[in-house]
Amino acid sequence: MMMLYHEKKGNELRVSTEFEKERAPVVRHSFIIDAERNVTICETYASYREVTNNTLKENQDKAIILFIKQILAVQAVNQIHILRECQNKEMGGRRTIERILKLYLNTHWTRRRESLSNQWLYELIHPQTESIAEVPSVLSVLSILKQQAAMIKGPPTLLKMDHRLSKDCFHE
Repeated sequence: MMMLYHEKKGNELRVSTEFEKERAPVVRHSFIIDAERNVTICETYASYREVTNNTLKENQDKAIILFIKQILAVQAVNQIHILRECQNKEMGGRRTIERILKLYLNTHWTRRRESLSNQWLYELIHPQTESIAEVPSVLSVLSILKQQAAMIKGPPTLLKMDHRLSKDCFHE
């Protein structure tokens, strides 16, 4: 069974195919449908289900990410300090914060071993662009968390293909 997952960007609809059961050798495809219903097959495959799930997960974790960025904006900090600060502000438990630190490693921050204490030392990837003024305060982070909890609607829906698209619409 072939499943179609989509992502809407501007006037384009990006669609990827995934197969639930593969009983024969099949090739996954990604394609783009523009506003005029022109379909273009992409050269490389991209799973838009994973992209959508990762975006939803990052939106759910955004408040904690912004709070950690606020901590790291001043200087590089070890993992224990980040865990204590997040627990003091009731941002989440130890495992939640460790999961977020590992999940967004090399996306928002990097880590290295401290030479004397052998602890993980975290620092922002682009500290010159991340000033303290750009990183929101704790109150704004908590308001973002409340807004996003209200906005989350659930998993992405499947795309229903329009029967008017025929094979002659596909071009490279």
